[in-house]
Amino acid sequence: MVIDETKCIGCGKCLSFCPVQARGFGRSASGGRTFIVIDKDKCIECGVCERAGVCPVDAMHMEELPWPRTVRGILSNPLLEFKATGVPGRGTEEIKTNEITVVPQLLAGRDLEGVVVTTDALHTQRALAQQILDQGGDYLMIVKKNQHQLYDSIDLLFQSPPLCKGEEERLSYTTHHKAHGRRETRTLETSAQLNAYVDWPGSQQVLRRTYHAVDLKTGAVVDKVTYGITSLSRQRVLPRHIAALRRAHWTIENKDHYVRDETMAEDRCQLHTGNSAQALAALRNAVLNVLRYQGWSSIPAAIRHYGASLHKALTLLGVPAP
Repeated sequence: MVIDETKCIGCGKCLSFCPVQARGFGRSASGGRTFIVIDKDKCIECGVCERAGVCPVDAMHMEELPWPRTVRGILSNPLLEFKATGVPGRGTEEIKTNEITVVPQLLAGRDLEGVVVTTDALHTQRALAQQILDQGGDYLMIVKKNQHQLYDSIDLLFQSPPLCKGEEERLSYTTHHKAHGRRETRTLETSAQLNAYVDWPGSQQVLRRTYHAVDLKTGAVVDKVTYGITSLSRQRVLPRHIAALRRAHWTIENKDHYVRDETMAEDRCQLHTGNSAQALAALRNAVLNVLRYQGWSSIPAAIRHYGASLHKALTLLGVPAP
């Protein structure tokens, strides 16, 4: 893949389409222009960025690849075939089902009246924000550097103190929590000061979430800052409501995906013949649902509990013990 630096305007719209994060921002020798550059060592020549069709100035095009980079295209681009075998490139999961293109299709035609759609940074896209608003809904989006202009604007706002007293009232909400051997403090601040400045559909508030945790055993400290944007105005929601929405966003990841990947080792499972992977995924979901129904909040503890006693495991399933 090649980017014509004389055409590229550095908008960054193509960044989130790269499944291996091989793109970044570069500057001209004089430092006056910003454009996108490709790390050739990381690029797998899958062509997803070009097929996404998001470049407003048509600055991307596939190049004739030298050996051995031709192999990358054969292995990664599902639209290319290896001439000797006729087998297309395997691609990656991100290439085969790019989330950015799938989510708008999933939302299309749905009545979003009274619904708040929460997204991670990958889906913080202007087009998606506008679609949600057009369908009657609201959004809460995490902002990272894939939307660099929006990120920089929010970062500058919260890093700079108000110019004068009473310039703007920034609302905040702080919670303290002690669990898993950590003492955690979360603070969420909101501001409406950028509404007329940022070029973002329906923007009503921007937000900063600060996370501070101390390991009670080792004393290790973790500090994280994340930014966001929402179409929910201050008249409709307070910071505590936004904090609740943001935490609820991770419910599926924390209670389902993470447990399946880590506790049940789904990512490390090597079965793939026929429908075996789908069958095992359904079995894992069934086990999780049974354990949650029994009131277990810790799935690892539940697995240890029933794994230590065949009698208890059979009783849980309604099977008479031998």
